[in-house]
Amino acid sequence: MIYYALALLFVAISLPLFYRIAKGPTIADRILSTDALVTLFACALVLFSVAYERAIYADVGVVVALLSCISTLVIARFMEAGKL
Repeated sequence: MIYYALALLFVAISLPLFYRIAKGPTIADRILSTDALVTLFACALVLFSVAYERAIYADVGVVVALLSCISTLVIARFMEAGKL
């Protein structure tokens, strides 16, 4: 029952993020929303891992979070240089 409530919470949080990705006035808004959405996805993977008692999903969640962090830093570097 608690997992259904968490799934509903994740959907409720992700809808404004999808809106900001689609209609963001600047590229920085879109990047920030995408980063938040990927972080939310990584958290969902970890909760999925706990719910189904499979450690591989937690590992995938950690890898997704690390790649998201690295990609955000790379995009910020390009934005700072004026190439994006």
